Amino acid sequence: MKIRFDRPKGQAADVRDGIRVPYAPARRAFPRWRWYLVVLIVTSPLLFFLSKIGLGSLTANSPGVVSLEPIAVNSPRPAVVERVAVVPGQTVEAGEVLLRLDDPTRESLLALLEAERQVLQNRPRPSPGAAWRGQLALVDETVAYERARLETIRRLYEKGAATRAEVDEASGRLQRARADRISLEAAREGAGLSGDDDRARLRLAQIEAEMASIAMTRGPLVLTSPRAAQVLDVLVGPGESVGQGTPLVRLADGERASFTAFVDADDRRFVEPKAEVAVRLPGRKTVKATVDGLPQLAQPMPASLAGPLSVGSPALKVRLLPREPLAAEDRIEGLPVTVHWGLRLTWPWPPRKE
Repeated sequence: MKIRFDRPKGQAADVRDGIRVPYAPARRAFPRWRWYLVVLIVTSPLLFFLSKIGLGSLTANSPGVVSLEPIAVNSPRPAVVERVAVVPGQTVEAGEVLLRLDDPTRESLLALLEAERQVLQNRPRPSPGAAWRGQLALVDETVAYERARLETIRRLYEKGAATRAEVDEASGRLQRARADRISLEAAREGAGLSGDDDRARLRLAQIEAEMASIAMTRGPLVLTSPRAAQVLDVLVGPGESVGQGTPLVRLADGERASFTAFVDADDRRFVEPKAEVAVRLPGRKTVKATVDGLPQLAQPMPASLAGPLSVGSPALKVRLLPREPLAAEDRIEGLPVTVHWGLRLTWPWPPRKE
C-alpha cells in the first residue's frame, strides 16, 4: 500500500478519491481570540522588557529620593539619659522637649571638692622661717668655730708650733663656712619659704573654679528642638550613660526638603546649574525642581534604586531644589522619586568600532 502525505491541489479536505466524506463538527469550539490571548500573556514579560528599553533609549530618567536637612542633637556634657520625650516619626515644634539628662556623679564630685577645700583651708600652718632659722644658726656656729680655729692656728704659727699650710687650710675652711651662709641667704631670697603655701593657694583657686563650673550646670539638663522638625531616629534610651558630643536624636527639617538624584554617567550632559526638571512622586504627583550646582561626587548606584541593568554602575549624585514647598505627606526621608530630564536626541550607546 502506498501512503501519500500530500493531497492534490484544489481538492477539498473532506473529499477522498472523489467521494465526499462528511465529518462531524467538533464537540467544543475554541475561539481564535483565545489563542491570541494566550500568546499575549506568554510574551507579556518580553514585551514589557522591550518597551522599557525602548522608552529608556528615548527619555533620560534617573532614580532619586526625598532628602530632608538633618539636624543632630548631641550631648553637651557627660550625663545619664533620664527621660526620652519623643519617638521616631514624631513632628516637634521649636522649643519642644526632646530629652532630659542628669548626672548624679556631679553631686559626688562637688562633695569631694568641698572636702578637699576644707582640708586645705584648715591645714596646720607652721611658723614661717622656723626651719630656715635653724639652718642659719647652725651655719653661724660653724663660721664662729672656724674663725676661732683660724686665730688659734695663727698664734701657734707665730710661736713656731704650726706650719703655713695649716694656717692656709684653716683660712679655707672659714671661707667655705661663710660661703655656705651666703648660699643659704640667697636660697631664702630666691625661693622663699612659702612654696607649700603657694601650691595650696593655687589648688584652692582651682577648686573654687571647678565648684563654680559645676554649680552653673547643676541639676537636670533639658534638651529641646532648635526648630520645627521631624524626628528621624532616637539613638539612646533611658538609663544610658552618654559622653560629651554623643549623638542623641536625629531630626530633619521638613521645610528645607530637597531631592537627591542618582544620574547615570552617560546622562551628565543634562545636569546643568539651574536646569529645570520634572520630579515624579509616588501617586503620580509631579513637581518642578532645579539643579543645585554641578555634581561633585560619583558613586555606585544604590541597590535599592538601581534597575536590573544598572546595579553597580557609577552614578552622579545631584541635589535638586523643589520650586515649591513639598506637601506634608511627601516630606518623608528616603521617599523614592523619579527625575525626568527630557528626551535623548542622540543614540544612548556609542557606535561600535570596527
